Amino acid sequence: MADIGTTAAMEEAIFQLVPLRDVPPEAVRALLAMTTLVRFDADQVVFKEGDAPTDDAWLLVTGHMSVCVATGERQRVMADVVPGEIVGEVALYARGRARSATVVTTVPSTALRVPRAALVENDDQPAVVALELHLLETMARRIRDTNAILHRVLIEQRDSPAAPAPRLGDLAPTAPPPGAAAERLTLAQRLARWFALAR
Repeated sequence: MADIGTTAAMEEAIFQLVPLRDVPPEAVRALLAMTTLVRFDADQVVFKEGDAPTDDAWLLVTGHMSVCVATGERQRVMADVVPGEIVGEVALYARGRARSATVVTTVPSTALRVPRAALVENDDQPAVVALELHLLETMARRIRDTNAILHRVLIEQRDSPAAPAPRLGDLAPTAPPPGAAAERLTLAQRLARWFALAR
């Protein structure tokens, strides 16, 4: 992994990413000033399931990544990540949680490290707004994908005599204790919390 500067060709690639395609170039450049462009080799781990909490996500610019989760002794590929997609997004909203998956490059790749502070401190900046909308769409899609995978895992475990099948109710968020003040969460935070629990 190596931090690299933004060349003209790389800047143009960033301008063409789906979440930033319709954002004014000056706003994208302002976003680049808040983030770090990083180059990864092929088969390089970006972060591992269980890694200590961090406050950043990754926007893939070039290359390809896979998101994997351990299920028993197997590594199950949960998602393929292509340029314009974001990984590690739960860290931006559900702070203090260990990484819930392993992300590894499959080819040489470049990605923008997006710190939470860049989003929080610049919430009216056009590139940040576009990125947050893309984050919500990404989380909603991954919830659907995770649900489909969980369904398959439940069927596999139900059909296996070695292990009892887990209950879907075990994944539901727990209610606050009686008398506790209700926590006010944004839609993004509620989605992030649910997504993290479902993972």
